[in-house]
Amino acid sequence: MKKLWIWFAAAAMVCGCKDDEKKEEAPQQQPEEVHPVQGETIELELKYGVKMKMVWVNPGTFKMGSPESEEGRDDGETEHLVTLSSGFWIAQTEVSQREYMAMTEQNPAKRKGAEYPVENVYYEDAVFYAALVNALETTKAAHLNVRLPTEAEWEYAARGGAGGAHKAYAGANTLDDVGWWGANSGVKKMRGTKVTPERLKETSASTHPVAQKKPNPLGIYDMSGNVREWTSDLFSDYPASGATDPHGATSGTQRIMRGGSWFDRAEDCRISARMWSDSINEGFIGFRLVADVIPE
Repeated sequence: MKKLWIWFAAAAMVCGCKDDEKKEEAPQQQPEEVHPVQGETIELELKYGVKMKMVWVNPGTFKMGSPESEEGRDDGETEHLVTLSSGFWIAQTEVSQREYMAMTEQNPAKRKGAEYPVENVYYEDAVFYAALVNALETTKAAHLNVRLPTEAEWEYAARGGAGGAHKAYAGANTLDDVGWWGANSGVKKMRGTKVTPERLKETSASTHPVAQKKPNPLGIYDMSGNVREWTSDLFSDYPASGATDPHGATSGTQRIMRGGSWFDRAEDCRISARMWSDSINEGFIGFRLVADVIPE
C-alpha cells in the first residue's frame, strides 16, 4: 500500500505540473479596444491654453454630389457612391482667429475678431498651420495626425456621416438656419452675381463669429457659409462609378474649396457645391482641420 500511495502522489504531482504549465501557456485576454462614438467630442490643446474642439465621424458609405432635381446644382456634381474606410475627427468649427494666433502669432484676417474665422489665408498657410498643430506634444500624446480634409471627408461630415438625410445645406434645407451668406450678412444687391474684388471693397458686410448658427446632425458648425474652406484635393471630375477614399487629382494647381461664404449666393453654399482655384488669399477663404487616429 505504501508503494501504491507513493505512485499516486507522484502522478498527482506530474499532473499538477502539467496543469500549471497549461495555465501559464494560456494566452492572456487582451483588453477590448475602445472606439469613439459618432458625434463624440474631444478638445485638442493648442498653445496658451487655447483649445480646438473636434467631433468624431464614423467610417461609412454615402452619396456624394447632388441629385439632378437639386436647385442651383452644377453639372460637375454627379451623384456617386463614396466609401470612407476609416473614421476621423473633424474640427467643430472653422479655425478661429484666436486659434490661428495661438499657433502662428499672426492674424491675416481682413475682418478682425478673436472668435471670427480666420480668412485671407493661402492654401499653403492652412497646410503650415496643420503642421504646427501636428508637432504639438499634446497632439502626439493623443496619437493624432492633423491635416486638411479631403473633399470627400468634408462633404461626408457636412452631411452628417453615413445615413444622414440629404439636405441642401449642412443641417437644413433653409440656409438662414445654418449659415451666413450674402443675403443675411449685409451684402447688398446680390442679384445672382458672383464674388469680385470690386464688390468685396464696396461692402461693409462681414464674416461672423463661429458657431452662431444651428449645427448639423453631428454638432458641426458653419459648413455652409461664413468662409469657404480649403480641402487637400486638387480639382478633378468625379468618377463615373463609386470610389473608396478618393483624394482628387494627382497633378494640377487648382485646389478644391467647399461650403461657400458670407459673401456668396445661396447655391454656392450648398453642401454639394464645388469651388476651385489656384492658391489665393481673400477675405472669404478659411479652413478647418481633421485628424486621423494613429494606431499605437
